[in-house]
Amino acid sequence: FPDDLEFPKRPSWKQGTSKYALESNEEKYFRDYANELFEKFDGISHFELNLETWRQLWRVIELSDVLLVTVDCRYPTAMFPPSLYRYVRSLGKDAILVLNKVDLLPLPLVLAWKAHFLKLYPDIKVTYFTSCPSYNLRSNFASDEPGLKHRRLRGRISMVTEGAQQVYEACKEIVTSAGVEVNLEGWEEL
Repeated sequence: FPDDLEFPKRPSWKQGTSKYALESNEEKYFRDYANELFEKFDGISHFELNLETWRQLWRVIELSDVLLVTVDCRYPTAMFPPSLYRYVRSLGKDAILVLNKVDLLPLPLVLAWKAHFLKLYPDIKVTYFTSCPSYNLRSNFASDEPGLKHRRLRGRISMVTEGAQQVYEACKEIVTSAGVEVNLEGWEEL
């Protein structure tokens, strides 16, 4: 991503603003944002310039305390824009990056991707995910030591559980480091 490519920020609004005024303000802002992009960059896809998609993302970010971003581990930098991270952090929110499909890459490369993201984005949590039934996330990545370890096939659900457990642990770490009292028992059961 180019350094000067910024995340489109939702225009400020107040409680009680009419739906028409809010949508009109968003449309004007986004039209200006898109025009600026077309002036700066060649070959911009119109897909990314769908205002409804951005409206949904803005609202999800506003309603979330933690943003979970899942990327394909084979090319994660193409799926994780730095401007999204900067925007989320500017709002005082945390982010968890889930490296998905880790079973498709050699372990040293997956570990290198994690180190890369932690170096560039020190406040982000990075977890791994795979639904490959013979891949052991805990043994492979818990100690960050190279060497693949496989276990007997126990079905896809166990792998999904391990990935979900890592996300839960990252959320728990975020809440604990913030010093906030949050009851996570329901999450732990899930």
